[in-house]
Amino acid sequence: MPASIGPESLPAALVVLRDELADVAQRQSVTQEMTEVALAAPETRATVVDALAAALEAYDENPPALNAELIRGLMRLRADAAHRAIEDAFAMGRVDERLITFEQVLAGFALMPGLVAEPERPAPRAKPADKAKAKRKATRQARKQNRRD
Repeated sequence: MPASIGPESLPAALVVLRDELADVAQRQSVTQEMTEVALAAPETRATVVDALAAALEAYDENPPALNAELIRGLMRLRADAAHRAIEDAFAMGRVDERLITFEQVLAGFALMPGLVAEPERPAPRAKPADKAKAKRKATRQARKQNRRD
């Protein structure tokens, strides 16, 4: 990737990325260059991640090849906060899987290189009523135990 842009040219790159009438190849190229800038100049990372994630939020309007490039950029920047939009784009079939697959994304975000695993999903949170019910049950059981002792 040529170092054709630097942090000072990010505003112009953002204009091209957001331009829906721009050529897809040009928008892909800008995505790649913005990613390289963020990797070389960490102070720009947040700006670039926000821009790529915002562009991916419109996955249903973007060409699948652009979505694939946006995902590759977000993956290289380890922008795990964008995982919902990435999952949605794949689920809706709006990613050119000749350029990147969901398995590659999983591997890219995994802690160990080469590891492909499903991301851990948080356990469902107990409803407040369930917590209160469990507490009452535990209290009853403790009372029974105390009576026996």
